[in-house]
Amino acid sequence: MADKKNKGGRPKTDYTEQKKIILEEMAKGQSLRSICKAEGMPDRITIFRLCNDDDEFCNQYMRARKFQADCYSDLILEKAETLLDRAKAGETKPHEVSATSIFIDTHKWTAARMAPRKYGKHADEIEHNDIEAEKSDKKNRRLLDDMF
Repeated sequence: MADKKNKGGRPKTDYTEQKKIILEEMAKGQSLRSICKAEGMPDRITIFRLCNDDDEFCNQYMRARKFQADCYSDLILEKAETLLDRAKAGETKPHEVSATSIFIDTHKWTAARMAPRKYGKHADEIEHNDIEAEKSDKKNRRLLDDMF
């Protein structure tokens, strides 16, 4: 029976439960920074290392980021609608409008970074180009099929 040598260093920690919580909370719109502040959660650097070492978790993390961007989009709409309703009722003050504008701009910018194809500056152009590229691919496949 071969003896196992001690590799040294810290033993690996199993973050299975924390990973699930992180992905769920991000998909609900919570920031990674706020999630990592909770008791029993790893710090942000550990999460980045886990992404680097675990392809499956990395893919889930990226999907959760896209869901997070969708939550930000919903939050932007809610804030804007609330402000408009209050403005119609004559209940707004200039500083509230400024604060809401900053909130909306910040969340728009963040959502565009999280899901640039969906919320980025040229999202409409990208979607149009994707549709055109797909049509072109289908046409090219038909041409190849006809040739052979």
